[in-house]
Amino acid sequence: MSKGGRYIHTDHKGEFILLTLTAPVGQAVLRSAIRLSDNFIKFRAGSDLCVNCPNRVYHKEMKKIYVNEKARYGERTTLSRNAILVFVYLHFLSPDENGFIRMVNIQEAADFLHCCPRTVRNSLNSLASSGYIALRKLENIPCHYSVFLSEFKDYFRTAKEGGRGYLLLTKETFLALAGQSTINSLRLAVRSILSFADGRERAEQESTFLPRQTAMLSESSSMYSQTDTRSV
Repeated sequence: MSKGGRYIHTDHKGEFILLTLTAPVGQAVLRSAIRLSDNFIKFRAGSDLCVNCPNRVYHKEMKKIYVNEKARYGERTTLSRNAILVFVYLHFLSPDENGFIRMVNIQEAADFLHCCPRTVRNSLNSLASSGYIALRKLENIPCHYSVFLSEFKDYFRTAKEGGRGYLLLTKETFLALAGQSTINSLRLAVRSILSFADGRERAEQESTFLPRQTAMLSESSSMYSQTDTRSV
């Protein structure tokens, strides 16, 4: 049930848990969480021994390979299925513009994810030790934590600023991810979502680039025709 931009879920006591209907999750951090690296096209020239040879001939090879994951994402611990789901769940708890979540109820998270509170607590500790979040237990409220999403502000950086974008996950998509019973099926599901987002982004870029390119070619052709007429 949804109301006022919030998804309302009922916990084991019949009380309401308010989650946002959508949540932005950074593509880079999500790829890191499932240990997924990008493909890229690598160009390889001739041997370095021939760099100073005046008769050198360059051999250009285009090869698609996987980027070294440790070099790209660092030595982060591989996350479990539960830790990945808890991490995504946190994004639906209305973090502020800096990624700070004032209060996370362990029992509510456990009820929503259909696991025990200990699993949620262990997942939060795993996320904290891996650098995905900063965690602080609230002293006056048992089983409640405040959480800081470490890279939340980076989600919204432009490409020039080094940003890699974010996915706006819906509640339905998250429920589908939570329904994956194994880590491998969850990784496959997340990878499919990321691949779809990459394909859509490329399609949008092409849809805007190609008309501009056509217009530029037409303009260039027109200018050439005018110049050629004057020269005759």
